[in-house]
Amino acid sequence: MSMKSNSAFQRLQAEYRRLLKDPISYLTAQPLSSNLLEWRYVIRGPKDTPYEDGIYQGKIIFPLDYPFKPPNIYMLTPNGRFKTDTSLCLTITAYHPDSWNPAWSISSILNGFLSFMCDTSSTHGSIETTYAQKRKFAHDSLAFNIQDPVFCELFPEITEEIKQTLSERARKTSSTDSSLDHSGHQQTSNTSTTNSTNSFINMSVHTNVLGPLPHPTGPDPYSSLKNFDVLKTLGRGHFSVVYSARNRFNGDFVALKKVELSRMADAKAIDDCKREIALLQQLNHPNVIKYISHFVDENDLYIVLELASAGDLAKMIKHFNRTNKLMPEKTIWKFFSQICSGLEHMHSKRIMHRDIKPANIFVSAEGIVRLGDLGLGRFFGSKTTSAHSMVGTPYYMSPERIHEHDLGYDFRSDIWSLGCILYEMAALRSPFYGENLNLILLRQKIEALDYTPLPTNFYSSELRLLVSKCLVLEPEQRPDITEVNRIAQMMYTRFTASSNNTPTPTPPSHNDSAFGNVTPVNNQ
Repeated sequence: MSMKSNSAFQRLQAEYRRLLKDPISYLTAQPLSSNLLEWRYVIRGPKDTPYEDGIYQGKIIFPLDYPFKPPNIYMLTPNGRFKTDTSLCLTITAYHPDSWNPAWSISSILNGFLSFMCDTSSTHGSIETTYAQKRKFAHDSLAFNIQDPVFCELFPEITEEIKQTLSERARKTSSTDSSLDHSGHQQTSNTSTTNSTNSFINMSVHTNVLGPLPHPTGPDPYSSLKNFDVLKTLGRGHFSVVYSARNRFNGDFVALKKVELSRMADAKAIDDCKREIALLQQLNHPNVIKYISHFVDENDLYIVLELASAGDLAKMIKHFNRTNKLMPEKTIWKFFSQICSGLEHMHSKRIMHRDIKPANIFVSAEGIVRLGDLGLGRFFGSKTTSAHSMVGTPYYMSPERIHEHDLGYDFRSDIWSLGCILYEMAALRSPFYGENLNLILLRQKIEALDYTPLPTNFYSSELRLLVSKCLVLEPEQRPDITEVNRIAQMMYTRFTASSNNTPTPTPPSHNDSAFGNVTPVNNQ
């Protein structure tokens, strides 16, 4: 068995364990017992879409070199959106290897697929049908699926659920027929049956672990915790927890940030929450996490945010480290150019981020990068030039911040953090990382610019030069975000336009390399 297939099997086994540990209510997936590279998935049609109440089965075929190459996705259940048993052309499939992200998981692939299914964009394998036809396919999907022995074997609980629903349908139909036989009033009986069926559907949709769901009393479907199905925990902070959630009225998948106000003993922490909301409301850019709404429930503040379903840059870097691979430079510029675009928008609104780090850079299933977690963000009025508090993550802090300069710091402090990010995407570690560093030793390392240069024979001179321009001790000597973004966009355009995808040379393994013993992957 090859090393590639070993890697694929290990990754798929890990993802299967993760799906079992953290199941998602609206989708599931299982490998065939005879072939770990072929999976069947089941997606439930989202509410308020033509697919509502439908249950759709499909398959995913993984290549031997997964996760470094994307899978093929098929739909098996007739649905009115895609051809059945046809490989579909999506950004998350083998049709678009350039946009594939090895950090994407099976759940993020299926979330992206479900999002595209509910869209109306055309692609290879899509079809056009009417709303009524899609509703008919949704109704018939249950009976279709249980005719497939593989479906019944892999998803016994869903099979049993479908059988109960079909039995209920049959009972209602029999009751209707009986009513017609005795009364002869067809119109009245049909009306009664329709109302009964609608009541049954509403009850099944609006009931879960939170109990019966009341219809929203106001225009905002995000105004209450009861309006969400909380799916899984994404991360934790000192006073907060972030969940992925699905809105039960419009089917939107969101990030739900719960801030435990009751645990905050001082007014400053509460002010930080208010500031984060105020900052988010000012920002509207595809590379900044979108604020949707907020509400208070049982003394806890909930901030509803756009969901970046594939995770964050920290997880991606960890994946490349774990698999002993380097990130292709094209991929670096793809993500870094988006980071710069989002930060340029923030700075244009006079907002510093102040905590740029891989864990605060989120990635969607479509490969869109978004800056998030603005809890430490600081708004600069037109007459404000510097801030004075020491906040942020030390490895990415500028010298003027970690040294607590009397003169404070300004927007160019974020530029230092960008340099750290660009370096880390190339070297897969922070430039100032060290074993057992305390804050004093870290400060000395930063102030001495004590980091291993990126090797000259691997990444481009432009990348190495931009790192060195950002990691300058004197803030006024660093470029501003407009200049950094210009370089990033230029480099990504250059790599995208180039048709010469030759393999990148292997870096040296001796001690002057920032990489250690890792292997590069092609610039694809």
